[in-house]
Amino acid sequence: MDAERIATRPLTVGGVAIPQGGDITTVLAAAGRDPARHPDPDTFDVLRPDIRVLSFGAGAHHCPGAALARLQGAAVVQQLLARFPVLAHARRPVRRDSVSLRASTRLPLVTSG
Repeated sequence: MDAERIATRPLTVGGVAIPQGGDITTVLAAAGRDPARHPDPDTFDVLRPDIRVLSFGAGAHHCPGAALARLQGAAVVQQLLARFPVLAHARRPVRRDSVSLRASTRLPLVTSG
């Protein structure tokens, strides 16, 4: 999901000057991929420290179902790890061809549990 906004005043983002009235587009696929914050931003790492979750928006655009979605996601991961305590990549994940979202079409895993 992309979000487009109009700058209400002149500003600079990442060294780029944006004039008042200029378009600003954020791309969710770029979240967590800042090389200034993460030494290997293109690696899928569920244990990456210092993350800031952007998936449910913020402020007036915060998803009202965010708490339920997080609870469901946590329950699924807990059940998966309880059933398969040791998971690893079988092969490199196959990425979905998308400009806006980073997702895998296949995530082959192996278990030794």
